[in-house]
Amino acid sequence: MENLYQAPQAALADEVVAKSRFYVVGQAKFLMLYVATFGLYGIYWFYRHWAEYRQHSGEKLWPVPRSIFAIFFAHSLFSKFDEAVDQGNWAERYQATPMATVFVLSQILQTVCDRLSANEIGMPFTLLASLAFLGLICWSLYRAQRVANHACGDPLGEGNASLGVANVIWMILGGLAWLMFAFGLWVILSGAPIE
Repeated sequence: MENLYQAPQAALADEVVAKSRFYVVGQAKFLMLYVATFGLYGIYWFYRHWAEYRQHSGEKLWPVPRSIFAIFFAHSLFSKFDEAVDQGNWAERYQATPMATVFVLSQILQTVCDRLSANEIGMPFTLLASLAFLGLICWSLYRAQRVANHACGDPLGEGNASLGVANVIWMILGGLAWLMFAFGLWVILSGAPIE
């Protein structure tokens, strides 16, 4: 005899866990936050991916160091994206692992250009090169995010596509930083005397 008061049995938990394997974020939201914060969003982005992966897999790892030292752990994370997509059915598959190489090389070259421009070596070209490498880093993470979204069953990241209050605050602060950057670049390029 069936228990009428028993909750229905269904395999819903597996579907929920599979969808939260990685951090899902909308494509436009990712781009806005990454660009507006001069790439600082990337640290949070890596943290959220590692935290979601740890929760899903039960693997003992520390998301904070893995996000701070992302160049050492990007290949590992991006290969996990690819493995998760291999288990799914995504026909027009982008591979995330090659994007890890683009990320690591661009991150290193951007840091070199930052140090050179901070010491006024090759200015303004090293400053502009640093900005170009920021674009390459953004592109590589964006491509990897698309793979992660597909692995979680939300290709467009619609589950996390809207901007929250904290997102808007970070974008406003980033906008102010962009204004200061533009003013500084104008001063350098115009040759205006700095007293």
